[in-house]
Amino acid sequence: MKKLKTALIMGILSMNAQASMPQDIVFKEGESIQLTLSKINFNRLYVKGEKITEIRFLEGTFTVEKPNKDEIDSGLESIYLKPTFDDKLTLFITTNKHHHFSIQANSDESLGKTFEMVPASLIKNVKRVADKSNDFIRKEKPQVLSEVDQIFQDMENLQTPRGFEQVKFNGQSFFLQKIIKTKPIRVYQGNSLKSYVYEIENTSKAKVKLDKAWFSKNKNTKAIHLSKNELNPSEKAYLYAVYNDMSRSRG
Repeated sequence: MKKLKTALIMGILSMNAQASMPQDIVFKEGESIQLTLSKINFNRLYVKGEKITEIRFLEGTFTVEKPNKDEIDSGLESIYLKPTFDDKLTLFITTNKHHHFSIQANSDESLGKTFEMVPASLIKNVKRVADKSNDFIRKEKPQVLSEVDQIFQDMENLQTPRGFEQVKFNGQSFFLQKIIKTKPIRVYQGNSLKSYVYEIENTSKAKVKLDKAWFSKNKNTKAIHLSKNELNPSEKAYLYAVYNDMSRSRG
């Protein structure tokens, strides 16, 4: 009987160890991630190399516990969360390095899981590929990007585009289509181009499908890129824009 108890205990410990192994999830700026969380156990989530500074969700939809003192001292700052409803729920997360992503959470009665969220800027030439049950990382051959695509990629990864410099500015919010709150948050100056990163928010009470034409009315617009094509009420995304700036090149 003693041997049987020992075997059972070892089996339980083994299962817990397997359940606690972190799942690495690579995310791009503003990306929405599909995850399945345990609703009967707490799930642990943290961002590699960063601290989670803000969590937004509908009141009562998640139970969230803050990190303990040892984790805060180590700079890990995990969050422990558990869904309280069976319906799909949304959680918005911001880090101390101004990375933003959201989680579309389904729930089940499995053991608690650990997720390590990895900013795409930490990994080169990778692509997230999803199958029916899991996300995984597949290495791809480097691709030669156009000048504009390279600028967009650098801005998405919070990097200054090559040949540009980040400039200071006083960014004021404005509205497009009366419902899309738009705020410039970063500006980069090149020789003949100028690029902006805008935070956009749906302030209406209905889902909105974004139209690129709304953001292309400036005659100097060279190209734009949206991190999302539609927004739920109060949901945020990012607009990346490149403009011709001939005044600089003439100077």
